[in-house]
Parts: sequence; C-alpha cells; structure tokens
Amino acid sequence: MNRYLVGCAALVLSGSVLAQNVYDSKFGIGGGVFFPSADTSLRVDASNSDIGTGIDLEGDLNFDKDDTVGRLTAFWRPAQKHRIFVDYYAIDRSSRTTLKGDLEIDGEIYPIDTVVNASFDTTVVPIFYEYSIYQTPRTEVGIGGGVHWLDLEFAINATGTTLNEFSSVSGPLPLIGFSVDHMMTDQWMFTGSLQAFSANVGDYDGSIVSAAIGVEYWFNRNFSLGVGYDYFDLDVDLDKQAWTGNVNYGYDGANLRIVARF
Repeated sequence: MNRYLVGCAALVLSGSVLAQNVYDSKFGIGGGVFFPSADTSLRVDASNSDIGTGIDLEGDLNFDKDDTVGRLTAFWRPAQKHRIFVDYYAIDRSSRTTLKGDLEIDGEIYPIDTVVNASFDTTVVPIFYEYSIYQTPRTEVGIGGGVHWLDLEFAINATGTTLNEFSSVSGPLPLIGFSVDHMMTDQWMFTGSLQAFSANVGDYDGSIVSAAIGVEYWFNRNFSLGVGYDYFDLDVDLDKQAWTGNVNYGYDGANLRIVARF
C-alpha cells in the first residue's frame, strides 16, 4: 500500500505526465506577486489652458519607486487556435513630503516648503485576444489585439490650507502584438509577449508598450510555477474634463506566479 502511494506521488510530479500539446489546456487561472519599480511624471493643466508644472512623483513628491503587489491572470481557449487572456493588478502609492519648489496644479500654486500629502493609484486590466499563426505540440506563436483598461487617480492636498486636487481618468487603450510559448523540455516552458500601440484615440493621444518574458516549471500537466519580468510604458496626453494634461508612467520588475491549467 505504501509503495502504491509513493508511486502515485511520483507519477504526479514526474515530467512523464506532460505528454500533451502546449495547446491542450482549455482554460487556466493563476496568481502571484509582482515587484514593480516605477518612474512616473505627470501634469495637470487648468481649465483655462494654463499649463501646469511637470511633476516627477519619485523626485518632487518623494514617492517610493518600488512596490510589491498581488496579481491575477486567466485565459480561455474557445477553439484550438484562439485564446483570450485577462490580467488584473493594482499599484497604489502615496507620500507625505515638503515641497522643494513651487508647483502649479490645475491652476493653483502649491508654494515651496508646503507639506503635502499625495497619492497615485493605478488599476490595470489587460484583455487580449490571440490567433495562433504557428502551432506544434511544443511551440505556439500567436498574434492579436486587445485593450489595456487603465484607471489612474492622482490626489494631492496641502496641509493647513484649502489647496487640494483630485484628477482621474479611466478607459481602454488599444494594443496589438504577439506571444510565443515554447516547451524547452517536458517540464520547462519559455513564454514571451510584446504589445504596443500609438495613436490619437478620443481624449487620448499617446503611446503604450507592454512586454513580458518568463519561464515556467510544470509539476504536472495541470500546475506550473513561473518566474518572469514585465515592462510597461505609457506616455499619453489627456483632454478630459476630469484630467487635462499629461501622464508619463512606466514600471518594470520581476514576478512570481503559480498557474493551474485544465
């Protein structure tokens, strides 16, 4: 009996159970942690077209560059050559600092030596469709398009005064791109993707780039553990009632994840 249990455990963890195609899984869900390092600048202009001060959040407002956030991911394969991916993560940062110079924000002057509280919150939901243009039992290459749904919120208030500002913007930004999945061995898989777009769409005018690379170790045909690196860069001019100005927001960092496929 004990030898039977040991044999079953060995079979579950053995690479021999991976005698499947990379495209056999119909859906999957994963979770993990992301360690982004951010570089952020923004500007909030006044409604009368006065141009605000360009603010470096990490330099001018003393925001921490580094963070640790949770991350969720899922995919669905409705047919052999079609896949839909959805991710979700949120990066919320805040600071309290003394200004080293005057800042003009939405037509108001925040003078030097003022103590301010500030926050910059980001919610990111990438939704992407891909069609596989190359597919073998060990390799899959897909091309497609989708959107990065972004929710950006910037808030600042000066202590002891009535100066305060809250600006927010949300909406989908289109992307096109490709991905590669390759089983290097029965248990090690390489993954990579690149999406980008540059256009004037509605109230947005700018560019977005999103890229990822990683490797996964498959314990069996249903579960894997992965490590990777993500890069994201957004440079957009905004012309909305809730926010007129500019956001230049980028981050990159490592991630750890566990994925279940069925």
